[in-house]
Amino acid sequence: MGVKIREKKPGEWWVFINHKGKRTSRKVGSPEAAKETKSKIEAHLTLKQFEVAPPKRKEEVPPTYEEYATLWRETKSRP
Repeated sequence: MGVKIREKKPGEWWVFINHKGKRTSRKVGSPEAAKETKSKIEAHLTLKQFEVAPPKRKEEVPPTYEEYATLWRETKSRP
């Protein structure tokens, strides 16, 4: 469990969270906001009220070889 703050670019402050083998980062505005966010997240981690959510991605299942071959034969067949 750990929360760190860092300035990546001038004026761009980030909060880095490491919890239960998962990592995430959040961009915050100022160093004061970063310190406040860090203390709030640490409090939530201590009380076990915080979970690092997995990234949101829409995963499409690719077709199987059989499905792709059938589709290809149907669209590429000659009359």
